[in-house]
Amino acid sequence: MSEVDCRANAVGKKVTFIYALLALFLICSPHSSFAQPAGFKMFQIAGPNGAASYPYYSYPAINENGEVCFRGASNTETAILKGNGSSRSLVGVANSSASSFGSFVSGICSINAAGDVVFDACTDCPFQVVEEALGYGTQSEGTFETQTATFDEGVDKGIYKSNGSGTAVKLIGTGINPTDFKSVSLPTINKFGDVVFAGELNDGTQGVWLTNGGNLTAIFDSNGSFASLGGPFVNDNAEATFAAREDSSPNITGLYGPTANRVVSQADGFSHLGFPVINNSGSIAYLAKRIPTGFNIIPENGVYVNGQPRVLNSSGAFATVTVDSDFAGARMLAINDLGDIVFSAYRANGNSVAFLSLDGGLLKLFETGDSIPGYSSPVQTVIVGRESINSKRQIALVVILQDATHLVVRLEPDGSTLPQDSCPDDPNKFDQGVCGCGVADFDSNADGVYDCEVTQVLYNYSLDLSTLIRKLKPITAKTSKKKKKQINAIKKQVATQRTLVFDLATGSTTLVQVHTGADYLKMFNGMKKAVNKSLKINSSAFAKNKRKAIGAVKKFQDVLNVTL
Repeated sequence: MSEVDCRANAVGKKVTFIYALLALFLICSPHSSFAQPAGFKMFQIAGPNGAASYPYYSYPAINENGEVCFRGASNTETAILKGNGSSRSLVGVANSSASSFGSFVSGICSINAAGDVVFDACTDCPFQVVEEALGYGTQSEGTFETQTATFDEGVDKGIYKSNGSGTAVKLIGTGINPTDFKSVSLPTINKFGDVVFAGELNDGTQGVWLTNGGNLTAIFDSNGSFASLGGPFVNDNAEATFAAREDSSPNITGLYGPTANRVVSQADGFSHLGFPVINNSGSIAYLAKRIPTGFNIIPENGVYVNGQPRVLNSSGAFATVTVDSDFAGARMLAINDLGDIVFSAYRANGNSVAFLSLDGGLLKLFETGDSIPGYSSPVQTVIVGRESINSKRQIALVVILQDATHLVVRLEPDGSTLPQDSCPDDPNKFDQGVCGCGVADFDSNADGVYDCEVTQVLYNYSLDLSTLIRKLKPITAKTSKKKKKQINAIKKQVATQRTLVFDLATGSTTLVQVHTGADYLKMFNGMKKAVNKSLKINSSAFAKNKRKAIGAVKKFQDVLNVTL
């Protein structure tokens, strides 16, 4: 067993670029392997039994809270579900008695931190059972083929959003006017509710659009330098990456960043490129296959970030992933805000293997023949989604066992074996960061200061305030213009620093650490009153007010529990 042929098996209608990309770049893999990896705890999100269960699962996505959305399928219906390990709910169902949908378009879901799930579906189309809906390719005469859902013209396809507790809301649908959408697919959603999707208008324009509520914006379209577009992905900054064919001769296929900047293309020596993903730092990751050159007859397959290779198969650790000379089977990958990447590959011996790529090295997660606690059958195939890892390094995967049992699992680090783990006892941190192990680097009131730093920063601000107050001088009838200008400049600095201290002190009252028994508010109010008086540089009591202000700031500093 060597490769996956991800060619679309179009039925009846011409496959557009969006669906061609879907067929080219989605997970296409024969059955392979898995086990509970060292360094992780495993939680089952879905299996063959229990409420809202299906015999087949695919396309997992995980949010920052560990909730997972995924597709379930049987021979009579498909569903989009979400679960957290203790509960599971239906987000949308196709072809059941309670169904609102005829079929799903791609069947891939996206989930944000709020638990909102977006997906593509059609309402007036016949239900379709395709092998890709079962999460794996079908073997036919030694090759693997992937089918995608195809629909007659005029079918109402749409992008829907649901939190799993009510009716799904249609965000975008199709219509009959030239400026209406002919097709829409592959939505992704960020934490602010921005939804980016691929679409084609009835006038032939293909593009990537963004919607949030009632607003619709064309981010990129084929009316400019692109002939066709697809495979979009959005981060929390509303920055999108996508795949496209340039409107040039020849039609070069490439991957592009938020400003339509080309990250990589076939012109760079690659024969195939996978769907791109982007994290909140703007790093764009993708899978690619390089054309062999010179005496190197083995195609170089690998994981790339921002145009640079991250993991390559040139060492022989990975098998080439081709069935024939004209196609490479690309598998999905995911990247988090730490820059970690989860991806799947095949070894030279045919084993299916899933990896976590960290700055500290490559950590194997699962491999053919591994076992899962509670199941007698070993793992056969591991499916990775475009959102399979979050910034806590929780990982969502679909695992197919050799007896055809499908599982959706979430892995959570136990902090024991991950490379370069500086916080082994903190399951949520792998670097000490700003706040150190055991304390989240979190700014709860979004004032630009981490919660763990509030007390120290407030203390430092107050030191600077005291230093500036000491520089204040009175203005009298004998003060020269030049001196007045200097004094007023210092007064302005004091006022600015006063604002920093007062705003942080009042906006972070519950976060400030004070000594036991200290009256924080009393000391703050006393400092506030005294500092304001010290700015009256024309007062005859200026000297006394200045001394009191310096003393009041010192008393305020003394209640703060800081390490000097």
